[in-house]
Amino acid sequence: MMKLVLSFAIAGSLGLFAQSSSLQGSVTDVQGATIPEAVISIVNQETSLSRRSVSNSLGAYSFAQVPPGTYRVEAQKPGFK
Repeated sequence: MMKLVLSFAIAGSLGLFAQSSSLQGSVTDVQGATIPEAVISIVNQETSLSRRSVSNSLGAYSFAQVPPGTYRVEAQKPGFK
């Protein structure tokens, strides 16, 4: 089985009444080839709430309006570990 590699960036802004962030990145294999249709999950470590996204044809994914916290980020795709 081939391995998946996740890369990501966090962007945020602090407004007068609210704080918001986004998480975006890409999924590749160890050789750098993009992986489309990988299921990306983020899980808030304090609340256990989770969200899912699917990478596009370029391996890119994004999550908008992510509340502050500590998250676990995972990717799954059949044939990869």
